[in-house]
Amino acid sequence: MISQYLYQCSTKAPHYLYQLILPESFKLLPLFGVSILKTQALKGGQVSSDTRALHYHRILSMSPSSMMTYLYPRITAIHDLSPEAALPDPSTGRLVLPAYMAATYVRMEANGAYLLGESHPLLIVTFF
Repeated sequence: MISQYLYQCSTKAPHYLYQLILPESFKLLPLFGVSILKTQALKGGQVSSDTRALHYHRILSMSPSSMMTYLYPRITAIHDLSPEAALPDPSTGRLVLPAYMAATYVRMEANGAYLLGESHPLLIVTFF
């Protein structure tokens, strides 16, 4: 897809402008492409046909924002929450939610506890 984008853009531009300039929406395409291949709807192995069909139809019915959260879930560190987290703000009355972190192993601590996901099922992951 990226090679076709480069070809289409380069035929309309002068020869000295042959650099690939990706739009912002294309920058995460490889991440989401690999992530969708690892879902239970598409991966091989010991996945029953009922489970595969359930996840396939769940993916087809998702909005783009919920699809992004499904493919790249949000992680919250719950071992070092601030004292104000999950309590109402006195001035606005709204809940103060803890900040999300990038879902990478590099950002995780060895003895931390993390909340993975936003919808069902929520997973609590600990590293020892």
